[in-house]
Amino acid sequence: MNKKTIEEIFENLCRALARLEKENHDLNNPPAGQHRKSLGQIIVDGRAITNILQNLRGSIPNFDEWYQPYVTEMENDELLRFFYKVRSEILKKGDDHIVQAGGRLDSRQNFTSISDKGIEIQIRQPNGEFRHEFIPKPPNAKHAFLNDREGGCGWVVVNPDGSETKKYVNVPSDIYVAFFKFRNPPKKHLGRDISKLGAEEMCDLYVKYLVTLVKEAKNTFQ
Repeated sequence: MNKKTIEEIFENLCRALARLEKENHDLNNPPAGQHRKSLGQIIVDGRAITNILQNLRGSIPNFDEWYQPYVTEMENDELLRFFYKVRSEILKKGDDHIVQAGGRLDSRQNFTSISDKGIEIQIRQPNGEFRHEFIPKPPNAKHAFLNDREGGCGWVVVNPDGSETKKYVNVPSDIYVAFFKFRNPPKKHLGRDISKLGAEEMCDLYVKYLVTLVKEAKNTFQ
């Protein structure tokens, strides 16, 4: 393999990593109703990083010698092994191992009411004043919902044929924050106790590990 092709592999690797980092960043403010889906996408796309990296095998003489310690580390690490397993189960069974969403609504600071016009929210500011938010009720809305299995909020809307669909809305993060946990999650990562972390935080650790792996590969072979 010539140098140009090796550079192309690293270009592909960097593009895939940039996409993964953006997905991870977007978890802080995911599109309405897409929070759980975004978590699953990170799990699936993370594997692409190691797959692309292994395209260097056979073209760089000492690649396996360099890569084997990482393989051993990934096989023995609870978090990394967990993500490897869950990715396979997402693709084969559609099981993302994500537990029902939770949410946080601070009743001491926020007051929420639902009327015929929509969701009305009153938010106390640090200076003691109030800011008001209003989420309009769409046509044919049956009722509002907060914190469904996707981590979303919005309205159940009745369609002309009588069927019902969900219309998700973006709720300001200072009013409502959704969070998830994994079913039977890993408890350790690189010697650190992570048993109390949520799914988003575990995804962040996973992405950071892959970022470090790519950085070490670039420093060694480019």
